[in-house]
Amino acid sequence: MKDKLTRVWQWLDDNILLCLSVFLIFFIPLWPKIPLADLLPGYIVRLRLEDIVVGIAFVIYLVQVWRGKINWKMPTWQGIFANIVLGLMSIACGLLILHTIPWGAVHIGKSLLHWARYIEYFFMAFLFFASIKNKNTLKIVAFCMLLTVSAISIYGMGQKYLYWPVYSTMNREFSKGMRLVLTPHARVQSTFGGHYDFAAYLVLLLPITLMIARHAGQIWKKPKHWPALGVWTAHILGLWSLIVSAARTSIIAYFAGAVIVITLDILYSKRSKGRKFGAWWGHNFCYFALVGLLIFGWGEDMIERFAHVLDKIQPLHDAYHTANKWRKELPYKLGWKQEWQPPENSVVVTVDDYGNNTVITPTDAQPKPTASTTRPVDVYVDVPDIKIGIDASGNAYMYEATRTWSVNAEKYGLSMAIRLDTLWPNAIAGFLRNPLLGSGYGMITKGESFAVFTEADSTDNNYLRHLGETGLLGALTFYGTIVYTIWTALKTLKRSRLGGRVVNIGYSAAAIGLLINALYIDVFAASKVAFTFWMIDGIFWASQQILLPLSTSGAIKHDKSKN
Repeated sequence: MKDKLTRVWQWLDDNILLCLSVFLIFFIPLWPKIPLADLLPGYIVRLRLEDIVVGIAFVIYLVQVWRGKINWKMPTWQGIFANIVLGLMSIACGLLILHTIPWGAVHIGKSLLHWARYIEYFFMAFLFFASIKNKNTLKIVAFCMLLTVSAISIYGMGQKYLYWPVYSTMNREFSKGMRLVLTPHARVQSTFGGHYDFAAYLVLLLPITLMIARHAGQIWKKPKHWPALGVWTAHILGLWSLIVSAARTSIIAYFAGAVIVITLDILYSKRSKGRKFGAWWGHNFCYFALVGLLIFGWGEDMIERFAHVLDKIQPLHDAYHTANKWRKELPYKLGWKQEWQPPENSVVVTVDDYGNNTVITPTDAQPKPTASTTRPVDVYVDVPDIKIGIDASGNAYMYEATRTWSVNAEKYGLSMAIRLDTLWPNAIAGFLRNPLLGSGYGMITKGESFAVFTEADSTDNNYLRHLGETGLLGALTFYGTIVYTIWTALKTLKRSRLGGRVVNIGYSAAAIGLLINALYIDVFAASKVAFTFWMIDGIFWASQQILLPLSTSGAIKHDKSKN
């Protein structure tokens, strides 16, 4: 009995980090963003269960490092550590020199909170790098990620058709853990805090699943056909989820990643027969994906969002909207579809909720108003502008005013107008204040009102956000680390066997897709996406010491004792 317990303890001691990694692969994407406690009064970023789990994993990891059980030095560790130090220097500069960070507990706490979150994200790379020690553990991790893609997609279907609960962080009130259901125009977000985050996660995972699907029969040799069927099922479910998330930039990023997968897989195929089959497979995949976009996307407003750019061309505008009106009315006339009704005891946000100011707060980003009252194409209801007036007796009262929209809102829609009118100019201003170190974490959404505490912070362009918050030095160390990893993946492709080719091409396509997505969304600051990206980063570097044992430059030297 004692010997058995000793063996169990020894196995756990050797594999505790792998167990934690597998658990986090499932837990981080699948557990809804339900808050446990406020970290700062009223701030949208709250303590969640995933933070506690990651904290426990971090402590165990440090113990294993102290005991000398693991190798923690990834090839990119210097760049990551440099980014952490530069982030702290940016905070010190904003506090002591620029005064963009006021001397107050909530302001300093918010900047330090953002800095700590990046450390939390980076830790995933080190954890997975230390956890994966051989080909079997690499396959286990890949299999778990495929299961996760299927699970979150199925949950998204439940939200769309069965009123499964939604927990959103798209604004301050929702982020308190309010249980919601999707309305007809709402976009599927599954277990994520918003549809943009969900789509960005799929941009990461779908190119990898696509690459694995192509070679599933060779990776898992027995049984012969079931692995390929399972991986393709996961990919199709994920593609459906991406389409109904209606995130245009993510759709573009995904197609870019898919093209990279198909092209590189054909170019680096070791057999001419494989190249021919790869070309056939790539052609048919693109056809399938475009048909899926037309069928599901048109029905779920995806094509409508793309069609906004054609609205200035009158013949195309008239033809599209005439056909679209007929398409929407036909299912109701044939009795295939009924008017949407919310389930009992559900919370549905209506115009009145917005009017009572329970959702939009003074710190939420809005486009700059003008005298125009023309509603933007991506605003589906007339939301009143609630103002506060003072009567003759000096008492305050609320009244409704006609909401006005900016020129950019009329021209490009509300989503783009918020970026052009407010978010991006503020980020550029934050960068210009201190081009080397920026204005500090969480400070660039304020404009010039540094004393105001904002309950939410975003830029909707991760490059501008990094430049505004941590300057040129912070942005170079952050993105330089990612670019170096992509360069290594592409450089080692020529001498990679099948397993290495799957990992290298899958990582490259996923990372490039996410970099494209970062042009429009703060994907590297979205917790579930950032956690997953750095997981994949650690998996890539671990695979280099497993699948490229004879590597020299651009990869890790093989350490047999760790495998």
